[in-house]
Amino acid sequence: MREAVIHKAVITLPFPISVNRMYAHAGKRRFPSKAFAAWKAEADRQVRIARVKPFTGPVDVVIELVPAVKRKRDSDNFRKCILDALVRGGVIPDDNSGIVKSDALFWRTAGPPCRVTISEAIGEGKAA
Repeated sequence: MREAVIHKAVITLPFPISVNRMYAHAGKRRFPSKAFAAWKAEADRQVRIARVKPFTGPVDVVIELVPAVKRKRDSDNFRKCILDALVRGGVIPDDNSGIVKSDALFWRTAGPPCRVTISEAIGEGKAA
């Protein structure tokens, strides 16, 4: 009996911008910060270079981060820009709970600054 092949992709991105640094404010206006705009441009370039076959259904996402500076960080502040980059790049159709069935973030001591592994969610049907 042949085992099912699971669609899987690995993308390397620059170390993500914290959600706290994504936007700047001027009076009542809110706009993307220069640091976030630069990160987005590089992340989008890396997603294009990876040439990942798009996922059409539910996925599991594993994020591995290697910070250049060792200090305590709030893990949930780093997921948003990464998942948004996957959506902008057409890797996943959306980052809502109907598509992203699980996401896990791990802090590593060595490796690329940000490695994202996207896998077809096992046991999940195709998204409607």
